[in-house]
Amino acid sequence: MTYKEKQKEWIKSNKIKIGSEVIIGRYDGFAEGWIGNWVNPHMDLTSGKVGKVVGIKGSIGISVETEISTRYWNYPYFVLDPRVVQEEIEEPIKRENWFLLD
Repeated sequence: MTYKEKQKEWIKSNKIKIGSEVIIGRYDGFAEGWIGNWVNPHMDLTSGKVGKVVGIKGSIGISVETEISTRYWNYPYFVLDPRVVQEEIEEPIKRENWFLLD
């Protein structure tokens, strides 16, 4: 199975689409047929950050933009974690027995 076929299968099984949020992992040099380039230090700085899918580029990877980068980068699918990113809680947490100390 080619990289492009594996990526297509991963996209389908994780229901990834333009606008999906992913968590970017660290690249360990295992290319698995990915023909893109890991650009240091820019892409390393995005590891562990949440990004938004802005494009799908076949063997080049998945285009993801983050708040810390001035542009998108093409990542291999296998460094992206498709977990659902938790929304901020709108309701305040109710806390009992809290005291203010002066």
